[in-house]
Amino acid sequence: MKSKIKGINLKNFMRLTLSILIFNLQLVIPYSDILAASHSEKAGTLSTAENQAQQESGIKPYVAGDAIQISTFPDTLSFLNGVFPIDDQGYIEFPVGDRINVASMNEDNLIKYLKDNYQNYLFSPNLFVKPMIRVGVVGGFVKPGFYYVEKKISLWDLIQLAGGLNSEKALNNINWERNGETVVDDITPYLENGVSLNSMGFKSGDLVWAPSPDSEDSWTFVVSKVLPVAAFATTIYLMWMTYQTNTLIAQRR
Repeated sequence: MKSKIKGINLKNFMRLTLSILIFNLQLVIPYSDILAASHSEKAGTLSTAENQAQQESGIKPYVAGDAIQISTFPDTLSFLNGVFPIDDQGYIEFPVGDRINVASMNEDNLIKYLKDNYQNYLFSPNLFVKPMIRVGVVGGFVKPGFYYVEKKISLWDLIQLAGGLNSEKALNNINWERNGETVVDDITPYLENGVSLNSMGFKSGDLVWAPSPDSEDSWTFVVSKVLPVAAFATTIYLMWMTYQTNTLIAQRR
């Protein structure tokens, strides 16, 4: 009888413990979502687990003005293999075929369209499509310019794509800009942690700027440009004054 009572008490204790754990999980999960949202709002985007899933699996992920990257593995020589810009109306015009409105398609629709219409040009059924955004990398980089990139890459990858920095001193002075305004003036923590552009809240058209090694501050300009000219002018003036003095002395004699 005592063993039955102990068994019942143990079952009740386990049920009570499980109920407490479930209750705590219900409290912890929303709180973590709030923390994630508040952290991401500082970077300019909302990134709760639900919203991230919506962004990554959006119904229409292809945006006018951006681009898509098509990979036809292992047929890397196919004309479909590459990056294709999307015009301002959401269309892409391929070398072979019609003008396609990709902005009105999701990933499955686009892949199906490409396979159905270009099956004579595809030697492999493996076809992958990725949305790309526009990012400017300007200033003190080895290969500054404007690039189409995936939002999943990290800032580290983006700087590597631009060939790295021309100067180590510029590492702590890299700016992230949007519409002519600074979003973050020190992106070193993003570099150190390998955060993706998507998690940072990067948007198409954003710029990453680093100071060039030849960009001089006012004092450097004065030392390198103004002082040599002033010294040369002073030397000429002193030589002229010396000549005039010697001429006057000679005349008085």
